[in-house]
This record gives sequence, C-alpha cells and structure tokens, in this order.
Amino acid sequence: CFSNSTHIKFTFYGQYDKMVKISFALGEKVVRKTSKVSMTAESTSTVGSQRNYEIMLVLNSALSDERVEAITDSVRQIIINGQGTVADVKNFGKRRLAYPIKHHGDGIYILINYTLLSTVNQSIENLLNITEEVLRYMIVLHE
Repeated sequence: CFSNSTHIKFTFYGQYDKMVKISFALGEKVVRKTSKVSMTAESTSTVGSQRNYEIMLVLNSALSDERVEAITDSVRQIIINGQGTVADVKNFGKRRLAYPIKHHGDGIYILINYTLLSTVNQSIENLLNITEEVLRYMIVLHE
C-alpha cells in the first residue's frame, strides 16, 4: 500500500540496454510502465527522496534523565524504522520558558537533526501528541 508521496527505488547492476517492464500498485490502481533502460556500472533511480529535518522538543523539566532519554530514543527509533538516519541529538538541558506552557515555567530542550521521508514525520507527530511529558515540539525542514 503506497501513500500519495511514494518512495520507489530501482537498482540496476551491470550493463543494461533493453526494455524493462515495471508494475506496482498505487492505491487500488495498478500502474504498468515499459521504458528503455540504458545504464552502465551501478546506477540507482529513486522516486521520492529523503529530506533533512530538525525537531525541537520542549519536555517537562521535572523529568528524570532516564525518561528524557527514553522519549529521545522513541523518536530516534521511529526515524530509523522509517529508513531515516539521525545525524545529531543535542540536549540543551533545563531552560526558562519565555512564557508558561501548560503551567510550566521551565523546560528541557532537545534538538534532533535527521534525514527522512516526509511521510514518516506524521508518525513522529502522533507519538509526541500522545506523550504527556512533551510540552511543545516543532519539526522544521532544514535546508
């Protein structure tokens, strides 16, 4: 089952100069395409691409270090399961908030830089929305 933004990867090895038939399901519709492929050595053709993102988390300041690490690992695991890579995780520690959020004046700031397909970001948002310790989060496309 594919979503609207589909990632399909075709890898060819060796030397090819012939017609290739491609067939895949797109929703309930089956797409068939025949195209001439002329490639040498190892080439990869990709539909859809991974993009660089960063997410800033503001967590409840009363959390233990183990719980902060558990939340960070949960986000990291979703990224890895979605064929993404985590470039960097920075814990800025406890900081004063500019204004109270959910009756909290302090928060723990975590910054995660990662590469991922945009469709998987929804899974991260779903996790963060149901985690009570997350006061705020923001996912930004990092160019």
